[in-house]
Formats: sequence, structure tokens, C-alpha cells
Amino acid sequence: MVVCGCGAAVACCAGGWRRRLGGVKPESTQTEQYTHKTMDRSHAAWTLPLLIGVLLPLAVPAGRQMPKLSDRKMCADSECSYPILIARALQDYYPQDCRFMSIRQGQLIYVYALLKDQGNLFWTGTVQGSYYGEQEARLGHFPSSVVEEIHALMPAVVEVETQKWDFYCF
Repeated sequence: MVVCGCGAAVACCAGGWRRRLGGVKPESTQTEQYTHKTMDRSHAAWTLPLLIGVLLPLAVPAGRQMPKLSDRKMCADSECSYPILIARALQDYYPQDCRFMSIRQGQLIYVYALLKDQGNLFWTGTVQGSYYGEQEARLGHFPSSVVEEIHALMPAVVEVETQKWDFYCF
């Protein structure tokens, strides 16, 4: 039996036997042709689910829902899109929880929300690195005790309900 580049019987390959044998078609049986077609179908049947199972988790960002720190927060506007104040880190803070962000002493933090009720010890903001951005901008929570307020920007007068995405870990 002659084998084509795809590993199948030559008679079943679309044109493969012509290249190998100079246009001479070898003898093949219907059984060889049926076996090759069946193998192609079964190959396709398991290849697609395998590719979906391997590639889909890579395309969909992994994340998990974490417990809420608070049900309400104070912001400058209803969408918490304007910073309330600028704070400077008094000390390094390395969180053990993905809802929180790391802070290094001396960094500036733009604060966008002050959590209320059981979470009133935490603020939400972004760390500002150097001019060239030593780290990507990331919104996260941090304890208010590790920073000092250096400049008030807007009053936090709007009470907003927290969403599940406020405490989602990516």
C-alpha cells in the first residue's frame, strides 16, 4: 500500500497519489477508501472539542467573585468616575487578597471612592507610578490607614451602591 503525506491510503487522498506516482493511480479497494473517510470523520469529531477545550479558556479572562467589603460607597458622582482626593502612601502595603492593590511608600494614589459601613476602613483608587509608568493603572482597594490625604479634589457627597464587579478578581 502506498501512503500519502497525510498518512492515509493514497487512493483516498485528494490528488496526493498523482504527485508521488507521476500520475499513475495505484489500485485501492473500497475498504481502504471507507476506512480513510471514517477516520477523517472521527478525527474531526474529537479535534473540534479538543481545540475548544484548550483555546477557549485562553480567550476568556479567568476571574472570580470575592465577598463584598461593603454594600455602599461614597463618591464624587454617581459613577465614581471623578477622583475625590490625592493621597500619598506612608508605608508599603502588600495585600494578601486580590481585591486590594499593592502600594509602595511615597506613591501617589488617586482616590475615587470611600467604602461605607463595615468597609469604612478601605478606600478605592489607582496608584500613580513614575512618568514612564512602572506599573499599569489598576483600580483597587487599600486601607485608609496606609495613606495620608495631601489634596482634596471634590467632595464625596454621592452615596452609591457597590456592584459585584467592585470586588471581582481578574
